[in-house]
Amino acid sequence: MNSVVGSSVSSDAATSGSTVSLFRLYTLRAFYLVMAAGLGVDIWPAVIHHTNEFAATRGIQVALLAGLGASAALGLPYPDKCYLYCCSS
Repeated sequence: MNSVVGSSVSSDAATSGSTVSLFRLYTLRAFYLVMAAGLGVDIWPAVIHHTNEFAATRGIQVALLAGLGASAALGLPYPDKCYLYCCSS
C-alpha cells in the first residue's frame, strides 16, 4: 500500500529533495560544535554553580542559552535530521 489515492507527489519526488550535500553536513557539524563548546564553557558553569540572586536576575537568559547549547550538542551526531526538521519548507 505505497500509493495514496489522489496523491499528486510520487515517492521518488518526496525523497529526492531531502538530501544534504556533504559540505553542508560538515558545515552544520562544525557550527553545532562551536555553539555547543562556546556555550558549554561560558554558560553551563553558571547553570551548575548559581546563587539565588543570580537566578533571579539572569536566570531566564542563562536557561535559554543553556538550552540552545544542549540542543546544539544533540545536533552533532545527526545534523541533517535537525536541519531538515527545522529548515524544510
